[in-house]
Amino acid sequence: MATINSTIEDSLLIISVTGDLTADDILAVVSEHYQTGLVKDVIWDLTHGTAHSISQYDFEAISRAIKVALANGLRQGGKTAIVGNEIVEYGLMRLYSVLVEITEVHIEYNVFKTLEEAKNWVKG
Repeated sequence: MATINSTIEDSLLIISVTGDLTADDILAVVSEHYQTGLVKDVIWDLTHGTAHSISQYDFEAISRAIKVALANGLRQGGKTAIVGNEIVEYGLMRLYSVLVEITEVHIEYNVFKTLEEAKNWVKG
């Protein structure tokens, strides 16, 4: 179980994760924030966390849940950046971003090694 801190800057939601992130943690954030209409872009900062325990099946379930959550057109034109500074973490998140594309979630995803890179991409 991870400790999750969320901050909203304009329409950017930054989720800072410390510890072992689970699929349930992600689904809770999606449920709480993605359907409010306040958030367009999202950064998941795993600099101090990990998603190692999330299986491919869990990633597929998360992708489906996000597709349902955004079905009403919220976050249109939005971006999601994932920050992972470990090579394994970075690879896992690249896999997830491909699964999201396959699920046809119409949000642009990218993976970065630093929070600064992610913010620049989201703002760009």
